[in-house]
Amino acid sequence: MKQQIKSTPIKILSILLLCIGINLTLGCSNDTISSSKVDNSELYGSYEVHKKTSLNQLEIFAQLRIGGPSGTTLSLTNGSTIKYNDITLTKQEGNLLNARLGTFYATTLSADLIPETHTFLWTTNDGLEYTNTINLPNEFSITHPSTSTSHSKQNPLDISTTPTKNSIEEIYLYQISGTSSSEGLRTHLTSSSQISTENLNEFKSGSITLSVISTISKTPQQGHAKKGGTIISKISREVSFQLTD
Repeated sequence: MKQQIKSTPIKILSILLLCIGINLTLGCSNDTISSSKVDNSELYGSYEVHKKTSLNQLEIFAQLRIGGPSGTTLSLTNGSTIKYNDITLTKQEGNLLNARLGTFYATTLSADLIPETHTFLWTTNDGLEYTNTINLPNEFSITHPSTSTSHSKQNPLDISTTPTKNSIEEIYLYQISGTSSSEGLRTHLTSSSQISTENLNEFKSGSITLSVISTISKTPQQGHAKKGGTIISKISREVSFQLTD
């Protein structure tokens, strides 16, 4: 019997940060073990579809871990595979460039032709097949700031998008990146659509990149009843504007 899909918008910020970019500080395992050596019913599953509008790419990610979100990762062996819409995902290893830990499965596709439904098919070592699906969030545009915006650090930055997000399913994250006041690179990530003057003053005047990420997170429908997991879809857009004193 299929499990009911459950949305978890309140927990999305912690889910996004867990084992992504701050893996080491959270203690997520970098170890890998063969899937044939463990009970495939005891696995935590992570699945992700990310449309990066600025790169016109669709990034697909899947990872299985033993026992929970920080457990040992799995290398699929003896006929076990993970497919995305009939495309077999490629085995990859985490490193500083991709901000992942352990073994995972992924591919990058063009965003020119995006299917309505995104389906992951996991085939276990026992030949069992589990299907998990998700749709992307609604498309949106960043209406403020724009490329012509010149914004003073002395005023909070109010970010606006259109259309209005679906507050039941969709969570928006806002990230600004640029040169810090101490000349190093700096990034500020928040769930608030207003960036305070305090945060703006941590950046040097000049070009700032704003990224807006819309996210839907659900519980996998099949294959992870015991240990759980996440299936996430994201759309991200970027715009650069000028920050002034």
